[in-house]
Amino acid sequence: VYANLAAVDIKGSIGFRNNDPVFGDGFIGSLEANFKGPGIKLTALAEFGNTTYLHTGRYRYWRVEAEATFTAPGITFLPGMAFRGFGGGAFNNMEPTASGMTYTFTPKHSSLGFRANAVMATTPKEQTFNADMELLGTFSGSGGMTYIGFTGEFYIGAGFDKRHKAKVSGDVSVSYDFPQKHFNLTANVNVNATPITTPSPANLVLDINGKTNNWYFKFGEPANLNTVNVFGISLYEYMMLCNDI
Repeated sequence: VYANLAAVDIKGSIGFRNNDPVFGDGFIGSLEANFKGPGIKLTALAEFGNTTYLHTGRYRYWRVEAEATFTAPGITFLPGMAFRGFGGGAFNNMEPTASGMTYTFTPKHSSLGFRANAVMATTPKEQTFNADMELLGTFSGSGGMTYIGFTGEFYIGAGFDKRHKAKVSGDVSVSYDFPQKHFNLTANVNVNATPITTPSPANLVLDINGKTNNWYFKFGEPANLNTVNVFGISLYEYMMLCNDI
């Protein structure tokens, strides 16, 4: 689907599924609309179907999402800070699986959840700091919370169109699996501000398993040291605290 109108550009697509081994029968569609005057971009996604995947009988599943992004200066909510985008969605009988900072969805019976995300930046100069954040939660069929996760990516010293050249960039992911009593936090930071650089992102992990009472904290590892180059001199570091690795 494509339309180039005076006020808006519209692009969209739709795909149909038939006897898919995972998704069964159904469809998935997406739509993108760019409003030329105000500089607002809207995206939407809808996915519906029915399947027997990982279940003894056939069940229905669905997922809907929508997001809006704005050009500068966005919507100021604090002095010097503005929202540059909002988004949200919901899903039923689908399971989110984290892969880095993104989630993929597959059908799973008796699961309900939501997503919420925001894009923020300093104003009037977005190059000072900008970030993408997302919150995701899932519930069981009986209404109890089973999972909550937060992901974020931040950039310092680069605008949205030059994030790959940011002086400092990084990401953080925090999750808690309620049935398994499992907490996990990971963070990565990359510095490209000569004379200080990191050849690879510095990594931090905190993992706590409440069922087994095992935990570990790692800031670098012996086989994967956190490395910082300062005036051409390489500094190496790792620290590990745990009762189980």
